[in-house]
Amino acid sequence: MIHRKLSYRNSSGKTLRYIYRGDGHEHAVVDIHHVASQSFAQDPIVRGADGLPVEINTDLLEFELDSLADKNQRSDLRFAHYIISLPKNEKLPTEQWEHVVRYYLAALGYDDQSKWTAVLHNDTDNQHVHILACRVVNNPELGYRLISDSNDHDRGMAAMRDLERFFGLKVTPSPAETWGVDLGVAAYKGLQKRDASFVMDDSWITRIRTRLAHAVEQSRGSSFSSFLQNCRRNGVDPIIKMNPDGYPVGISYGFEGRYLSGSKIKSTRLTLPALIGQKYCSQQKRMMPTGRSSEGIRYDHVRDYPAAKLCADRTPTNKDFAELGQAPAPVVVSRKAQSGGLETGNRSVVKAEGVASRNIAGAPLSASFAMLSGKSGIDELVNLGNLYVDLALNAAQAKAMRRLRDFGGVGTDHS
Repeated sequence: MIHRKLSYRNSSGKTLRYIYRGDGHEHAVVDIHHVASQSFAQDPIVRGADGLPVEINTDLLEFELDSLADKNQRSDLRFAHYIISLPKNEKLPTEQWEHVVRYYLAALGYDDQSKWTAVLHNDTDNQHVHILACRVVNNPELGYRLISDSNDHDRGMAAMRDLERFFGLKVTPSPAETWGVDLGVAAYKGLQKRDASFVMDDSWITRIRTRLAHAVEQSRGSSFSSFLQNCRRNGVDPIIKMNPDGYPVGISYGFEGRYLSGSKIKSTRLTLPALIGQKYCSQQKRMMPTGRSSEGIRYDHVRDYPAAKLCADRTPTNKDFAELGQAPAPVVVSRKAQSGGLETGNRSVVKAEGVASRNIAGAPLSASFAMLSGKSGIDELVNLGNLYVDLALNAAQAKAMRRLRDFGGVGTDHS
């Protein structure tokens, strides 16, 4: 079970027609079922005698959701579109999907003061649910703020694992536990920017991750020098970024002419601290333990400096590694102190982590992600009379939502 968030929208109509009627959808939308709505407007699907939809009118839902959204005029990120999908050969009945949706939204911060709707699609090999949620909290005392999306990717993944266990579904490993089975942040948000001259497709990421996974497994419990050599043996170019004091502070990887930092290939496992459990301390002028779990690769500066320096200066060959001696790491005098500038080295391919030298044709590109956030402070004065009216309406709406939910037999305890 994986979850994904698509781009934010300012209004609900286009998305409602997309998820209910299939307007502009990638697959045929016929076998659909209204799962639940936290709204007064209920199921917009009218079915014929054969059980198939004969009319789908989302106007009431659109009016109600947009009416709440319009109470926050400070942001145009007022609607979130989520998708929860099951693996092939796994299905849940509609009533269990309602539990899934309610548990998931609660994990993301939606409560009785929220409005949303959810629809189940059975038209593909992967049964999935679309959720359209208004992020505006229906509470004038809080200034109709937006529900925070801080860390929603990780909170949603934790909810997925809980639901898989609760319903006896196949557990989809999270990225931190594997080499990327569940969706990473970029895929979750659906907002990955792609450079015009190069597409960092999933197959490239999968291929380099697979090779680096072998290198990590082969190097666990051994030296950082061994890891660098195992990267080369698996067809990946390790690229070390050194600081002016001669210590490694970052690592990138090259494969098939493309280069990317460890944090963007696999942030939880392929950065330098994640590999060795150490990080350079500028005050101590040496590598210090991070105190966090690592891949168990051991870095010793005296032993591993030659291999790290080799990978900082150029693309090494297996012969280069074989010829490395166990010479002690030299005392490096910062070139910043000598010339007022940072040490750049003589590497002809990469001059910074994940960034290509400007004079190299076909320079490696790095993926970047658009991070959206909304402001939710109170920017305007609220008329006192309207405030009392809205407070009363809000209390009545929250009470009605609880009654509708309880009347439908939907439990609140999904632990």
